[in-house]
Amino acid sequence: MRKFIVAILTTGLVIGCGREPVEINECSTGAIIKNFKGTDGCGYLFQLNDGTLLEPAAYTNPKETFPLVDGKRVYISYETVDAVSVCMMGQTVKITCLQEAAPIPDCIQAEIEKIKKESPRGPLGAVYRYTYQNKKVYFIPQYCCDFFSVLLTENCEFICAPDGGIMGHGDRTCEDFLSTRTHEELIWKDDRKGAQ
Repeated sequence: MRKFIVAILTTGLVIGCGREPVEINECSTGAIIKNFKGTDGCGYLFQLNDGTLLEPAAYTNPKETFPLVDGKRVYISYETVDAVSVCMMGQTVKITCLQEAAPIPDCIQAEIEKIKKESPRGPLGAVYRYTYQNKKVYFIPQYCCDFFSVLLTENCEFICAPDGGIMGHGDRTCEDFLSTRTHEELIWKDDRKGAQ
């Protein structure tokens, strides 16, 4: 049994014997692939935006045509399963959908590089991608004092300041953003010493 579980965790895709792949296209949870092959019994795990690690015990949708690479951003759907874990580094799940995330636009990457050149922000130096009003948008949370958060288009055009400022309500031009945004994906988070 132990060898079977190790094989599942350290190889690519595992499909149920003789079963047709399940057609599921509900990939809606952002995650980052993490390579733990150097840890006993581990392979590729998925890290969610809140830091939770998911340990794939099985896959039921082998649609992905991209290699599993450490640091690659993906969208997944999953179901928790009651399975013995050899890796013991995360919650054991069955991956039901796996899609490669869209690349980061150059101008958004430039915004990230600008933040990285500043002193570490507190409480949060990060960039998120969401779907808002049927469009992909990029959200940079507020940091320190009375600064505004920033919401940008894929071309880095300013949309609004959803929150922050003296009253904490942003510039009040997109008050529905925080309640209607979907498909959260953490694009980048500052992990430098001193960042909170």
